[in-house]
Amino acid sequence: MTHTYHHKDLTKLSIKEGKNEIAKNDEIIEKITGQQPEVIRPPFGSVNADVLSYLNRPTIIWSLDTKKLGSS
Repeated sequence: MTHTYHHKDLTKLSIKEGKNEIAKNDEIIEKITGQQPEVIRPPFGSVNADVLSYLNRPTIIWSLDTKKLGSS
């Protein structure tokens, strides 16, 4: 799984910047493990139509904020 290089919100980046964030992280993961990541978990779970257009792999999104679990 990849999660981007600088943990930036992909929806706030240009398509080129977003692709670079993923490619840089993928390159490092492949160098260490010998395998390309097959899935991505976008930082903050943030996606939009532009981001989804270039992910080209299964995307992990969640609906539960674990930071809020212990605050009630």
